[in-house]
Amino acid sequence: MSRITFWLNLVNCSLSLCVPLKTDTTGFDAFSKHFVKIKTVSLSEDVIVGQVSHLDVDSAGNLLVTDFIGKGVHIFDEKGRLKKTLNASECHPGFRWLPIKAVFAHDQSIFLINSAPWGFLFKSNGECLGSVDRSFLAPNHITFDENGNIYGYYAAEDGNYLKKMNSFGRELGRFGKFPDQFKRIIGRYDGGGGLVFDKKKYLYQVDLTSPKLLKYDLEGRLIQAIERSPSFYKPITDDLPDVGPNTREITGSFSRITQGKSLTISLFLLDDDKLLVQYLHDRVYAIEIIEPTKNTQVRNAIKSPDHIVLAKSRLAYIVKQPSQDTSGNLPNPVIEVFRYQPAR
Repeated sequence: MSRITFWLNLVNCSLSLCVPLKTDTTGFDAFSKHFVKIKTVSLSEDVIVGQVSHLDVDSAGNLLVTDFIGKGVHIFDEKGRLKKTLNASECHPGFRWLPIKAVFAHDQSIFLINSAPWGFLFKSNGECLGSVDRSFLAPNHITFDENGNIYGYYAAEDGNYLKKMNSFGRELGRFGKFPDQFKRIIGRYDGGGGLVFDKKKYLYQVDLTSPKLLKYDLEGRLIQAIERSPSFYKPITDDLPDVGPNTREITGSFSRITQGKSLTISLFLLDDDKLLVQYLHDRVYAIEIIEPTKNTQVRNAIKSPDHIVLAKSRLAYIVKQPSQDTSGNLPNPVIEVFRYQPAR
């Protein structure tokens, strides 16, 4: 199946959605009302980082950076100093290294999602451990329960579903509910929707085409569908046409279908009892902060200054690309870190 790869923070964008943001933010709270900038982390020039395509942070503040363009995965400390560049060949010579994203698992070990073969495991310090189960396939989103089990969000040839796996990626079961009328756009769009655990052993799912949150227990039973819609939200009404692998027609249809509409692009656990849902609404990034146990929105929708690549432990992370220096060299990206401060 042809896939639309839409990395929201890429320098080189292939879709018409990657354009300067509109300035009309009527009805949105200011980002500064809820988040205060605490630091800017400059990534060490000891290694070249072409793009922070994915970011994760461990309990010590170490930054796990996946560079999809440079095909690298690096660990930086909280000040941006390079600690380790991951290398599977240290314990698996000949491993085909094409990283998609690396994440910290429940025990702070590192789970690498690779492109065929699909996975590899590392210690928290970056030392390699070995390959994951041969049956593992890369999901759109991945999260972990406190027992080390993996949950993946899949939009695949055999359908859209959630999959529960053991810590090595072997399948334990499938479950989940997806909107049938938007199967193709969900299946062909990389980066939409989200999947995350809260601190009370519940799993939350959100899809590209809806603001609705689905809540499951550890066994995959649907506990609750949290129906809500931000005041600005304008849903898409059409799915992509069934045109096979015609990438040009798919891309054109995608732009037409989503013009002036809202897409749900990510889901994060901002705090123990709060979820952060991120949208791309008519070329404006917007976020909501939700308390799912109370089924309430904490405050009005918030206009984000840019794409939030990660929200975790009350912090939000935004990647910026500095301009070329006087010698014409492009410095490494910097990471701006903001702390959530509940509005009074």
